[in-house]
Amino acid sequence: MSLARRISAALLTLALLPGCAPSAAPTSTPTPTYWCTPLPTPGVSPGPPYRCPEYRARMNAQTHASEAEAMEVYRRFFDEFWRLQVEGGALEPTPIILETTEGAFQRANMAVLRDQKENAFRVQGPPPILTMAPDRNRRYADSEVVLTTCEDARTSALMNPDGTKNSDGRLYVRQAFFRRTEGRLKVFVNDRLEGVTQCPFD
Repeated sequence: MSLARRISAALLTLALLPGCAPSAAPTSTPTPTYWCTPLPTPGVSPGPPYRCPEYRARMNAQTHASEAEAMEVYRRFFDEFWRLQVEGGALEPTPIILETTEGAFQRANMAVLRDQKENAFRVQGPPPILTMAPDRNRRYADSEVVLTTCEDARTSALMNPDGTKNSDGRLYVRQAFFRRTEGRLKVFVNDRLEGVTQCPFD
């Protein structure tokens, strides 16, 4: 075999050896982008999403989830409380009341329902209008979420046993404080804002 043929055969053998093919240039992995959504403030429209670190995005998502859960819990309590008022009160808390409330908040609302039941008062009129939004500027003890709620019951009335009107419904603005008990958010205390004649969300 000539020298030229031996060189050509050697080159061909090297080309077929594993690992001798030209390696592709490494591809860069794009850095993920994380976004935070402004948390709602009563009476203020939230701004657009903004970039934020991953840990803050996770915290932001968790806060939104907890606040959404709290609003669902309060809506369940509110609808159940109204139903009981229309029916003439209650002597013992219902399952929904037990699932959504505890502590001082539960005691205060059950006192209202028991007084209504024992005195045969009834509530008449359309259901109150409920609006609410998270309030991140306040905390109480071990609260996880705070909601500002506006309950407009001005189109309803409390009626005496004989059918006469006892009192007109009112507008109430409250701050409801939630804590987690056995994995479930519950309202455990609230503050009623005095002298308020308009919802803060109007």
